[in-house]
Amino acid sequence: GRAALPRLAPRRAPRAVWLMHHSCRTLRSAVPPPGVVACIGEPGFASEATLFNRNLQDERAPLAIVKPSSLSQLQAVLETARASKLRVSVRNGGHNPSGRALSKGGVTIDLGRHRAIRIVRNDASGPVAEVGAGAVWGDVYEALGGSGLYAVGGGCPMVGVAGLVMNGGIAFTSRKRGLVGDSVLSFTLVFPNGTVAETEGGRSALRSALSAGGGSTLGVVWALRLRLWPAPEGGHGVGVVRLGWKGRVPMSMLPLAAAAMDANVAATDDDEGWSLNLVVGREYVVWHHFHEGSAEESRASGSRRGVFGRLANFTRAALATGASLAVPRSWCGGGASRARQGLRRRERGEFDGGGGRSGGRGSGSRAFGGGARGRHLAAGWRRLLEVPEPRSARAAGGERATARVSSGDFMQGCEFGAIAAQSNVTQRTVWWRSAMASPTLRQAELAATLERSVASSPQRALRRLAPRAECFVQLEQLGGAMRRTEASTWAHSQARLLLSWICLLTDADQRNGERRPGTLPLLPGVSATVDGWSEDGTRSLGQHRAGAYQGYASPHDKPEELYGAAGVATLRRLQAGIDGAAELFGRGAGLEPLAPPPPPVDGLTEYVLVTGGIGGIGFAVAEALSAALPDARVLLSHRNASRCAAMREGHARLACLPPLDLAAAPAKAA
Repeated sequence: GRAALPRLAPRRAPRAVWLMHHSCRTLRSAVPPPGVVACIGEPGFASEATLFNRNLQDERAPLAIVKPSSLSQLQAVLETARASKLRVSVRNGGHNPSGRALSKGGVTIDLGRHRAIRIVRNDASGPVAEVGAGAVWGDVYEALGGSGLYAVGGGCPMVGVAGLVMNGGIAFTSRKRGLVGDSVLSFTLVFPNGTVAETEGGRSALRSALSAGGGSTLGVVWALRLRLWPAPEGGHGVGVVRLGWKGRVPMSMLPLAAAAMDANVAATDDDEGWSLNLVVGREYVVWHHFHEGSAEESRASGSRRGVFGRLANFTRAALATGASLAVPRSWCGGGASRARQGLRRRERGEFDGGGGRSGGRGSGSRAFGGGARGRHLAAGWRRLLEVPEPRSARAAGGERATARVSSGDFMQGCEFGAIAAQSNVTQRTVWWRSAMASPTLRQAELAATLERSVASSPQRALRRLAPRAECFVQLEQLGGAMRRTEASTWAHSQARLLLSWICLLTDADQRNGERRPGTLPLLPGVSATVDGWSEDGTRSLGQHRAGAYQGYASPHDKPEELYGAAGVATLRRLQAGIDGAAELFGRGAGLEPLAPPPPPVDGLTEYVLVTGGIGGIGFAVAEALSAALPDARVLLSHRNASRCAAMREGHARLACLPPLDLAAAPAKAA
């Protein structure tokens, strides 16, 4: 009966057909070389349609990826997409864990060919970087190398500049300098109708919305001007302390970790130069310290405020439970070199799949090459989280390392680009959920959240898929200048901590230095288990949960949690006033659709696509579906065009299509 017949999503099949047979030709006319257009089903499309989070690649596959090489080509792409009623997304890195860089069933605009950077020292506003929207932060840091200047930017060099600005923009220096968007002096924005606008200084609603989440729903940022800041002599102070256990972290250590973090956050709250980070995994605890000052200034400030003393007390308690301690002496060594190597490989097009670069070629793993070399250069979080090996002389060595912790000797002076290069991140299968914690969160409640999350960690289940899978809780200190941001879509001025529940699958799809395309096969229930773990973690904060970070937006987060009620109202008002914004960008930055989807063609509400068939089975299926579904149009793709046309004479709702090569297309798109 009719109820037993498969029902496909409205308009999916005809959209694929229109794009492949009409819109793709139109896009190629609008974007001639050196611009690039890659359409679904074509050779090379799968390697372009990648994300940092490979878990979402197939689910969010677009119908075309377009790489305009000029402003006029970008305007032509927007005009073509509007005429074809196709949704648009902009890829300024593809590093967002929710995968919004790809427009599911629509057009993804990749700005990777527009990444020029110009440093202007004598600008009226002081030193400024003029940055193309296709640049990644590694490009910026390389351009600033040795200049004595730094930009408030991303902690990973393969994150897109414009993407970070428009998705929250928390940086290591945000407590001192504000969100990344607060350092933007002006945007060059292209509206859906092709109009180009410059947003200069001041507190305009448009500029304010662009600075922390609204850009992807309003237009396409083509360029921006960033304020630069003088760097401390000898670089910023940075230090990392790792403690690891052969088995699970003892539960008795988690209240101590919560107490040390809570006290250090309180002690440094009025010194906006400090930015503290704590990572708690099933087998390790990692402390990360960043200070807006030289290494000497960092040591003096940390000692005076008791930061290192509390950390040393935790370290001694951990060593007493059998932990191993690692205090790197060369945290910055080779970082800038690794970043330059990655950028050069990206320029040559040597990729192995990823999503962290701006403009969509991928993240660290593609930019840093495939195989063993790529995994070494893009070790990323694994380097940060790796568990030290126990040593027979651990007691003596531990005391020496603890003395370094207590004195702050582990703090080193690093250029910002070298710091960021330590966090190069390969393409992963990722689950990521965040929650802001209000100042009312007490130490005991934070400890209870950590205990609950570590005890229920799904890491063991994930390691059945990947031996190096990681699940951890990350705590980031907020406050400082982030309380004074002018961004209208930043609703977290009073938040004290940002907590994230993160699971990563790494390297599981690489064997003998080769990459297997596509996503990892997930065991039944794995995603549900991880999602349940992160949901339980966010709920454990109870009344102290104060929203979620838009840069880590999850499908489970409500718009008001990301932007606040006032921010949502601002975005909706702006989008309603920009011609074509709602229709072209749709959900964009996680908002509910502001306009109904385009009406179905010919008034029909459903389409069914039948491809091929042996011995006439395709014709039989198409004929049966046409008779059984009076509200649907049946599309038959078959090599025998004359036979299809003859059969169509008796079925007005059946359309004949040329053969489609859907082998490379995601199953859902078919």
